[in-house]
Amino acid sequence: MVKEDEEAKEEKKEESLEKEGEEKVKKVEKKGKKKRKNRKPSEKWRMYSISGEKGIKRKNKSCPKCGEGVFLAEHKDRFSCGKCGYTIFK
Repeated sequence: MVKEDEEAKEEKKEESLEKEGEEKVKKVEKKGKKKRKNRKPSEKWRMYSISGEKGIKRKNKSCPKCGEGVFLAEHKDRFSCGKCGYTIFK
């Protein structure tokens, strides 16, 4: 009798595991392509000025650590580099 009860319990466990396995496997429908977010266009052109025959002149200061390609951002009390964190206080 004890063996029969144990076997019955094991069978029930196996059946419940099989049912759980079937429930876990569900088909996921594809949603399609994601919609592209609108972004503000780059305004790098505002960092330069064109003056006649001399050519292009940079308006903002450049970072002394990073070189000529990186500008310092102008805040009300400081200039700071976004790449390396270099700061000059006014």
